[in-house]
Amino acid sequence: MTGWQATTLGEIADLRKGLSYKGEFLDKPGSLLLGLGVMRPGGGYLPGKGRAYGGPFKERHVVEPGDLVLALTDLTQEGRVLGSPFLVPPGADETLITHHVAAVRLRPGVPVHPEYLYYWLTSEASRASFRGLANGTTVRAVAPRDAAFVEVQLPSMPQQRAIAGFLGAIDAKIRAMRRMSQTLEDIAHAVFRARIVDFDSQVESAGTPPGALPPGWRTGTTEDLIEFNPRVPLRKGEESVYVDMKALPTEGPSVRDVARRGYKSGARFLNGDTLFARITPCLENGKSGLVDFLAPQEVAAGSTEFIVMRPREGVPRGLPYCVARLPVFRAHAIANMTGTSGRQRVPAESLRTWSMAIPPPPVLQELGEVIDPLFAGISANMQERRVLTELRETLLPRLLSGELQLPDAATTAPA
Repeated sequence: MTGWQATTLGEIADLRKGLSYKGEFLDKPGSLLLGLGVMRPGGGYLPGKGRAYGGPFKERHVVEPGDLVLALTDLTQEGRVLGSPFLVPPGADETLITHHVAAVRLRPGVPVHPEYLYYWLTSEASRASFRGLANGTTVRAVAPRDAAFVEVQLPSMPQQRAIAGFLGAIDAKIRAMRRMSQTLEDIAHAVFRARIVDFDSQVESAGTPPGALPPGWRTGTTEDLIEFNPRVPLRKGEESVYVDMKALPTEGPSVRDVARRGYKSGARFLNGDTLFARITPCLENGKSGLVDFLAPQEVAAGSTEFIVMRPREGVPRGLPYCVARLPVFRAHAIANMTGTSGRQRVPAESLRTWSMAIPPPPVLQELGEVIDPLFAGISANMQERRVLTELRETLLPRLLSGELQLPDAATTAPA
C-alpha cells in the first residue's frame, strides 16, 4: 500500500488490562464496570449491559469516555469476541474495565487517529491475528505482550480522519435507527399493557369497579388469541430459510441472521409469527423474535427448540410478540419447565393455558391500529440497518487496504 506505514499495536500504544474484580462487590453501589458483556462481537458497544461495582480498584482501571478498549478474552470457541474493540460511551462519572479487556493508550506523538485504530481493530485481518495468538480451549485469551505484535497499517493522518469520519457516520446512523426501533417497541409494549393487561382506559371509560372486567371482556387463556405451533407444510429436503437459536434476539423483535438449507426437522413458520425459545438457558435469557423477513406465504424452518406463536384471525400481528415479552408470561413459562437439569423445556401446553383477560373484537382492532404500524416501522428500520451494515462491511476492508481512497476533507456517509 503506497504511502502507508506498517507498524504494530505495541509500537503505537500501551495495553492496560482492567480490574480482577470480586463477585461479592458486583451490583453494589459504586462505579460502572465494563467487560465482555458490553462487547458486540466484531466491535461495538452494547448499551445497558455494564454492571455496578462497589469494590476497591486502582486508577489504572479507570477509563474515560471515548477511550478505546479491546477484548483479550473470549468464551466462544470460534473467537467471535476476541480482539473486538469498543469505545467507552459518555455519561458515567467513573467507569472501570475488567481484566478480560484492556484499555488501548496511544503513545504521545504517534500519528494515529484513535477512531481509525478502532476500525482497524474491527477488521477481519486484525481479529484473525488475535485468534492466531490465542491460548486456551474453553477460555481463549491473548496476553497483552502478545497482542503487542498485532500488525496495524497506517495511511496518512488526513486519510485516517477521512476513513474514521466516513465509517463513523454510517455507524452513527445505525445507532440512531437502533434507538428509534427501541423507542417504537417501548411504545408498543406500553400500549399493549395499558389496553390488554391492565385495561386501564376500558375500566375508566366504563366505570367498572376495581378488579372487574370491562363490559364485553371475558376470562380466557392465551389460546383464545394465539395459535401455538400451527401446522405448516414443508417437505423434507426442500430448501428454505432457516433460523437457528443464535439468530433469535434476547432483546428486540428482529431476528439477526438467517441461512438457507434443506429442511430436516424443527419448527415451521410464516411471516408474522413469533418465535419463542423454550429451552434453558435461552428461555431465561429472553430469546424471542417476530418473523418479518419472508415473502408472502413463504415457509421457513427453525430450531426444534422454538415454539411458534401465531395471531388468530382478528388478532393484531404484534400481540403474540408482546405476550412473549411480558415478564409475568415468561415467569410462568420458566416455572413450568420440565426435564433434567441443563436440558429443561417448557411444553407448549403450558403456554396455551396461561390465563388472561380476553378483550372484544373492537378493542383488538383498536390495539392493532396502534401497535402493528409500530412493528412495521421496526421492520423497515431493521431492513435499512441491514443495508447500511452490509455497506459498511463491504467498504471497510477496501478502505483499510488502500484499495479505496477517500477525499481527505471531512466526509460523511450517504443519507
